[in-house]
Amino acid sequence: MDDGISPFPSTKEALPNTSAGRSSSESVNKRCGECDDAEPTLDSEGEHTTEKPSLLSRLALPVGLAIGGAITAGTTYALVARVQHLIANASVDGDIGRWKEAARTTGYDACYLGCDDCSDPSFAYNACQLTARANVPGAICDGNRMWNWADRYPERCLAAVGQILMGEELARVKQGYRNQLAIIILTVLGGVVGGAIAYILWRRATMSKAQRTRQHSPPPPSSSWSIRRATTWKRTKTTKHTESYEQRTTSRPSSRHPSRRSSSSRSPRPSRSQPRLSTIITASVASLASRTSAYACMGYAPSSTVYFASLHTTGNTNAITGSVYGWLSDCRDKKVCSQQKCSTSCTTSNGKQSCTKKCTEQCRTVTSVVRRATAYVEDVVPRLQRCGFRVVAEREGRRGGMMERVGNARLERDLWVRVEVSGFNVTRAGETDEGVWCLWGIGGS
Repeated sequence: MDDGISPFPSTKEALPNTSAGRSSSESVNKRCGECDDAEPTLDSEGEHTTEKPSLLSRLALPVGLAIGGAITAGTTYALVARVQHLIANASVDGDIGRWKEAARTTGYDACYLGCDDCSDPSFAYNACQLTARANVPGAICDGNRMWNWADRYPERCLAAVGQILMGEELARVKQGYRNQLAIIILTVLGGVVGGAIAYILWRRATMSKAQRTRQHSPPPPSSSWSIRRATTWKRTKTTKHTESYEQRTTSRPSSRHPSRRSSSSRSPRPSRSQPRLSTIITASVASLASRTSAYACMGYAPSSTVYFASLHTTGNTNAITGSVYGWLSDCRDKKVCSQQKCSTSCTTSNGKQSCTKKCTEQCRTVTSVVRRATAYVEDVVPRLQRCGFRVVAEREGRRGGMMERVGNARLERDLWVRVEVSGFNVTRAGETDEGVWCLWGIGGS
């Protein structure tokens, strides 16, 4: 039968016009793409419309950054300029007589005489190092080499050391001014705060009337309901997709041989060398900590003095006498904690009582003497005997009268003792005795 009408619809009639639909969707996308930066608003009939932000409102962020940067740059420049001005005009007392007197007391006297029971064993050594820094052409200013000179306070050396002390004082003054540059961190913070305030004020100043009205009024019920509905639908849809994906994933076998375990999942076998290595490291750290915690201390153990005199000089007025004095001990601090002290506090609310218990440890620092001053003095006695001296009673050791310190600062710094003698040239006028030189060499050169 052929009535001229085909039982199947033609292709042109069955298929929709996709080109028209595509062009309409593209036009919609273009229009929506132009509205990316627009904000949704409601017209008089309650329909959603879009309002494109103005150019001034888009400048809020650049304006905030510019103002914040200007605040930081301006205050930083002013601060740096002021500090540079203070450093350039810094000065100290220029009286050279004052600095020469400071060089005598701070430098040479401290190097020659040492200190009386001071806690720093390097006190005299540091003073001698200060005098060694003086550079005077054709002269020796090192106090560690001039300790037995008749004129051990040369004027040129005093002036040179005074200049060093004056320069150090000026450097301390300038460093105090440089420390003021730490305020720059406050200028950066001020720039951030100022930029944020400028950004907020600019946004509010360029806000349209509709945006201000919408900001101060609650959203309409219809719009909030539609948002909640859309959000609920999206969550439900996402949950369904997630569940189906998990079902597909769990239904798939993990491996061809599920009974076998991968090599990465196996637990590592403990090595026998690990405990031994950790023990060695722990012991090394503990020994290092115990060494560094030791320090020179006074008052925790009595001082010690040993008197000596020259050999075979009993009753001789030209005998060299002296003493070895130790006042520093080796101490370590240890933290000791007793039992915990607990306190309970209770509060009552709505007829119910709740209590809180708080416990704190009672700790204190205990100082223990590891090595007494007597031990350091006894270490020097064999060296005295090798220099031709013998240990005597206090009465015989003080027979020489006023004592003079043997000017080797390494005796105090390294051995923690001070060696004094009745004179440098007792047996030979105008020359330092050989026995005194031997005592000086105990500290090393």
